[in-house]
Amino acid sequence: MTEIGLAFVVVLLAGGVCGVLSFNRLVRLRVNLKMAWRTIDMLLRQRHDELPELITACRQHMKLEQGILQQVTLARTGVADAMQRGNLAELSAAEAVLDRSLARLYTASENYPDLRTSESFLLLHSRISAFELALNDRRELYNATVATNNNTLQMFPVNLLAAWYSFKDAPLFQNEGNANVAVDHDEVMA
Repeated sequence: MTEIGLAFVVVLLAGGVCGVLSFNRLVRLRVNLKMAWRTIDMLLRQRHDELPELITACRQHMKLEQGILQQVTLARTGVADAMQRGNLAELSAAEAVLDRSLARLYTASENYPDLRTSESFLLLHSRISAFELALNDRRELYNATVATNNNTLQMFPVNLLAAWYSFKDAPLFQNEGNANVAVDHDEVMA
């Protein structure tokens, strides 16, 4: 084999190794995105399951605040619908509505001393607050993973492989529901 032939084989092997390493990195990033999202999804579902108990506890004490309780119920339904559709922008907006409704509920609960001292209310409030803190932490992790993924997809030569194998940018999970473009999360995560 001539020197040119040997050099060609070495370059071809090096390119193949780089291609395999780049593809494996893309796969690892996609798996990390899915894992980060599953954690958020689990926390959202757990908080979602606690809300009816909170509403029941409040309903017993807050006879005059039925409108606020109805807002929380509707907001919870909006989050459930957005989760089922898998649209991250819609979920962010629904989460913002739910957060505002819960804030109104907690503010109104201060007018009801019996409720504020109710053991079930205090426990549920504490649990839901813990879920919200965990969600904020997981949202930051997810968004950092999204940033890493999206940056990697833009870099040469990985962007060539990403385009060839249909790897796509992932959407951020906004804190205030201020995403401008609706993105089908299931499609991105496929």
